[in-house]
Amino acid sequence: MDSIITRKITRVPASSQVHDTDRNKRKRFLVFILILITVLKLLSFYIDRVYLKDHQILGRLQSVAGVTNEPENTLDLLVLGDSETYTSLSPMVLWEKNGTTGYIIGQAGQQILEAYRNLQTALATQKPKMVLVETNMFFRSPKSITYSVNVFDEAVKDQFSVFTYHNLWKQVADPSVETGSDYFKGFKIRQAIQPYTGNTDYMNTNRKNARISGQVQTYMQKIAGLCKENGITLAFYSAPSPSNCSMGRHQAAAELADTLGVKYLDLNLIGQELEINWRTDTADKGDHLNISGAVKVSDYMAVWLKTFSLPDHRGDGRYKSWETLAETYKARMAALDIESGK
Repeated sequence: MDSIITRKITRVPASSQVHDTDRNKRKRFLVFILILITVLKLLSFYIDRVYLKDHQILGRLQSVAGVTNEPENTLDLLVLGDSETYTSLSPMVLWEKNGTTGYIIGQAGQQILEAYRNLQTALATQKPKMVLVETNMFFRSPKSITYSVNVFDEAVKDQFSVFTYHNLWKQVADPSVETGSDYFKGFKIRQAIQPYTGNTDYMNTNRKNARISGQVQTYMQKIAGLCKENGITLAFYSAPSPSNCSMGRHQAAAELADTLGVKYLDLNLIGQELEINWRTDTADKGDHLNISGAVKVSDYMAVWLKTFSLPDHRGDGRYKSWETLAETYKARMAALDIESGK
């Protein structure tokens, strides 16, 4: 009689196999995330500590990257805002007249979130005496969804600068790319002339009410707080611009200045004193100033800024590079046949 051997076969339940597979997938995903974060951190470290120290960045982030290359604690004035900043105020004029070391960290279309983050970046290596904010960006109010996306986007960029400078590969691949000879401490020389032929009394004829959004007010409170923590004087100014300025916007900016307890200079109210000629001093029909208009504004601002008692570094050997750049700037201006005012 054949013996029958019964074997008991233990089977793993299907649900357990699925569980193990899911767990392995999660492990692989976590490993991938850790590797990705490590790679991004290494790339960001390279950009922050190596590449930016030896290269200029093109385009919108040029001024932000440039300020990180300045020797530590050598800047007394930082200027925040959109394109109205770097087309209206020349740090080279402030140096020539006052010995002030200023830097424009404005960007085209700068959002208030970016201004706050850029100030944080600058304060990591600088201890300015003053921060000047141009007011045009106060009236760029993103919708709530876009605003939330921007908050997340800026948080990611804060941790991984490789995303901030994501177009850097173009420069790395082609080192011969021109970095801009008309770029002076964030200021950009614009030679174009496109006359503004509208009403030159635009501040009195355009009195439509304007509103500064809650988001902008919140981040201006943060900027003011950051300045207070670091012993920095905060002030506002509005660059001359018929395309962007009105009495309604002036009043809204003035109210915010009063709330924050800061001084506010609206250059649109003193156009005659500045002697702005809207047929020759604008690059694009009243939106931005060209170099001719910027010199007039910078001359006036140099006098106004003296009231804030910023240090005069002229003749100080530690600021020799400023003297050298000032000579380059003068030569460039002479070539354009433009002279600074009184």
